[in-house]
Amino acid sequence: MSTIIPAKVLGVEKELGALKQGMQADITISQLKNGEYTYLDVLHESRVGKQRIAPEKVICGGAIYDGKRYQPKEMIHRVTAPRGFVQKR
Repeated sequence: MSTIIPAKVLGVEKELGALKQGMQADITISQLKNGEYTYLDVLHESRVGKQRIAPEKVICGGAIYDGKRYQPKEMIHRVTAPRGFVQKR
């Protein structure tokens, strides 16, 4: 639903939005890993999850990328919290 619907809206559903012969395919192959993972929400509050999606390989424009995995170091965007919320630093 996140590929074919936007392609239809843009009028390019014959070229993009599905995995069919002759169509351009940009694909991310991921693995669902179990464990304990800490995430930050939009207010930079810590949340603990039991699963994460780990990218394994990316195929973009016919090129295969399977090198060193990207590991974000920290969130760098600033959030303007609603009145009454406190941002943790």
